[in-house]
Amino acid sequence: AWSNWQAHKIGGFHDSFGVATYCSKGGHRIHDNFIHDHWGGISDMVPWKGGEEFDRPEYDPRLDVHHNYVLNISDDGLEPNATGFECEWHDNIVESCLCGFRIKGPRLGPMYVYRNIFIDNGEDFRNYGEHEVPPARVYVYHNTCTAGAAIQNNKIVGRGVPNYHYFNNLFHCAYWYGSTGECVEPNWRGDYNVYVRRGTSPRWNETRALALRLGLDAHSTWLEGAEPGFVDPARKDFSLRADSPARARGADLSRLFGKPLPGCPAGYFAGAAPDAGALQFGEAMPRL
Repeated sequence: AWSNWQAHKIGGFHDSFGVATYCSKGGHRIHDNFIHDHWGGISDMVPWKGGEEFDRPEYDPRLDVHHNYVLNISDDGLEPNATGFECEWHDNIVESCLCGFRIKGPRLGPMYVYRNIFIDNGEDFRNYGEHEVPPARVYVYHNTCTAGAAIQNNKIVGRGVPNYHYFNNLFHCAYWYGSTGECVEPNWRGDYNVYVRRGTSPRWNETRALALRLGLDAHSTWLEGAEPGFVDPARKDFSLRADSPARARGADLSRLFGKPLPGCPAGYFAGAAPDAGALQFGEAMPRL
């Protein structure tokens, strides 16, 4: 994938996508597509260099990107890169991409990212900067991730991403945090996630200590020598077994944020707390 990326960027053509919106009037539903063996998966875009005239809610608002299967992508499987105004990216399966979901500086928000399942990607969630990231609200919750770094920063400078929220996610990962491009320290809000260690990378201990120092993931679950409790990951079944450590480890997000979030209607979980990850116990993998 990396050789392919270099060949494209150095000697190839302009980025191409399975589905892309560009300064649209929004309200689109992008769903039930199979996008595979391509440069990019699904993206919304407005120009970075366009100035304030492009930082308004009428550009690509209220997108609903759901139930897509994105496979074998040379760059980004899912790439929000517009205003993010009342946009939802959910219930997608993203597999074998260089980066599963790149949060590319949405201008306004609120943007909601939930119930996605990431399989065998180089990265799953990447907070991307290059320019100083606008103070948009982004909510990333109830996703299932399997990349080496649970969360990756790339060129996050200046104010960082203090309005990004990572809650109730299930990470089967080698370590908590990765960084490329001289980033500021992590300053998103994050808690009630489940981190299950995969492998023996020393960065597990290093980045866990960093999270502790920064006051992040104070109520999250950190497990070593355990399994995430997927039914059959070899057959790409990432639903939860009854003994999964993700059971009841999340938080009631409507209480934390003072309102129900999309995809979390009243009664969506049983018991005192929801399960972490994309699927509550008893839910089967989506058929896409």
